[in-house]
Amino acid sequence: MVASVKNMRENTPNFYFCRISFQYIKRAVAKSVGELRSVRGFFRKAAEQTKSEILLYDFCASCLKPCEYNSQLKVIFFPDEVERGLHEIFPYKKITINGYEIYYFEGMCPYFWNGICRLYATEYMPLDCQLYPITPISKKDYIIDENCVFQEKIRKDKEHIKRCLKKINGVPEQFLRIYGEL
Repeated sequence: MVASVKNMRENTPNFYFCRISFQYIKRAVAKSVGELRSVRGFFRKAAEQTKSEILLYDFCASCLKPCEYNSQLKVIFFPDEVERGLHEIFPYKKITINGYEIYYFEGMCPYFWNGICRLYATEYMPLDCQLYPITPISKKDYIIDENCVFQEKIRKDKEHIKRCLKKINGVPEQFLRIYGEL
């Protein structure tokens, strides 16, 4: 009986095809996992290289309630971002308050899918997103959004808060007052 099963395996094209297919799938999965690891490595390297320039907070990646699901999401573009034209890659709106043209968008971000921000750690990530949950109301004062799951950890991280306040150093005080009210 064993000889006939062995003979059938060797002479049946479907068995051979299945065996080859399985080996191909195994290699493809191994290759995909390797590529995935290299992509993760790429983003880790990019994040490390830009950490001094872009404000990243380690907890955001593990958040179970990401900004994407915040129905009152509103991203406000800072004056230098408007000068660079960053607001144009978003479905923005414009209002004028006290002589300042404020560009913003609200609702679902087109770059946030399945809990992952496609702009995270890039130069296209708006400063408002980088600062969140911190909202500066002046160059020295700020509030922390109570809706953020990690608000307590962020309150204790004085170094991160200091980096956030340093990042807004060149922003006019009048803009920050308006920004804090929105």
